[in-house]
Amino acid sequence: MGRECVLARQQVEQAATALLNHIEQKKGKEQSLIGDVDTCSLIVTLKKIPTPVRNKPKRIPLKHSLQAPGETEVCLIIKDDKEATRALLAAKGVEGISKILTLSSLRKKYKTFESKRQLSSLYDFFLCDANIYHLLPRYLGKKFFEKKKRPHPVNMGYKNLKEEFGKARDATYLHLGAGACSAIQVGHTGMTSDMLTRNVMAVAEALCRAVPRGWSNIYSAHLKTVDSVALPLFVSTPRKA
Repeated sequence: MGRECVLARQQVEQAATALLNHIEQKKGKEQSLIGDVDTCSLIVTLKKIPTPVRNKPKRIPLKHSLQAPGETEVCLIIKDDKEATRALLAAKGVEGISKILTLSSLRKKYKTFESKRQLSSLYDFFLCDANIYHLLPRYLGKKFFEKKKRPHPVNMGYKNLKEEFGKARDATYLHLGAGACSAIQVGHTGMTSDMLTRNVMAVAEALCRAVPRGWSNIYSAHLKTVDSVALPLFVSTPRKA
């Protein structure tokens, strides 16, 4: 086994179906509100932890977006000049941005833990100018990132800005270097098992290129929601002597 993906699609299909059925049954018993969805994540455990580096997350394209078109509240964080940015987005045909927030506004209006918590709850998805990505943990705080609302970088100088924003919105992200385990969002319980399976397989293929030493450095992969058990998709077996 080298860099190539060895994740079995049949195993993923079975796990995706079982997970979605379990959530549906659980919600039926709890009489949850219609429309409630839970995030589904691929939990990947590495054999060797990469050297921690302060770099941008690795963007992974998905077959099916995690965001609902026209229904997702998106906040874009920029360095300054809100009006110029708004004009640029309009000129490039970028739509769906609910709020443009500058760094100065972020520093002044969202100093306290409570104000940052409220900001994270106001929007479904956060994007930011890639040039200021490294500054945001200082201003947003650890809890903001733990709520899975960390902003995702976009290249504001990209020629086809509409395409760049679309790719950023419809992707998932891999963050390496914080430990042996990484949780990668691959779907939600509003998807079909086929949609969830296709997303998992797309992420698995991307991991072969994104993870140092490829699939041979992956010890295990599991599929779960926040509250569910982790369903095994892959566990590395020791090589025979």
